[in-house]
Amino acid sequence: MKQMSKGMMMQMQMSGAEQQMEDMEMLRQILDNLVDFSIGQEDLMKDFKGIDMNNPTYSSKLKKQSVLRENFIHIDDSLYALALRTPQITDMVTKKLTDIEFNIDKSLERLAENQIVQGSANQQYTVTGSNDLAYLLSRTLDQMQSSMSASGSKGKSGSNEMQLPDIIKKQEEL
Repeated sequence: MKQMSKGMMMQMQMSGAEQQMEDMEMLRQILDNLVDFSIGQEDLMKDFKGIDMNNPTYSSKLKKQSVLRENFIHIDDSLYALALRTPQITDMVTKKLTDIEFNIDKSLERLAENQIVQGSANQQYTVTGSNDLAYLLSRTLDQMQSSMSASGSKGKSGSNEMQLPDIIKKQEEL
């Protein structure tokens, strides 16, 4: 009976470690995608700051903003799912996601109405929120890795990373 109990405890610990490894890997992937999103948003924000609404490329840049918004929705979905499984980040992540969503929607709305200054301001808030969220996730990942190494487990090197297009494809399949 004691051996069976000990075996079950070891199995539960291994399952918990595997779950934490999956969470760490998912967090790493989300963090990569979030940084890519933030860089894309910042580049687009710079483009909008130096453009006149009568410029023929204005509409293509507006479309890029819409694509960035769609990409963020996939990051948001993945991050929200992870936050539900990782209680230490749930509240902060949910608040940051809400702020970013609001500002990216507002920037798209204002830029579509040719309010470039106000739209660019919302883009700036989006970039700042994304960077803050990336910093939070990076710290969380570091803490998770520290706790894994403290418990004697070593993380794998991230050879099986899924990038945003892969995540979008999997979500479409679902």
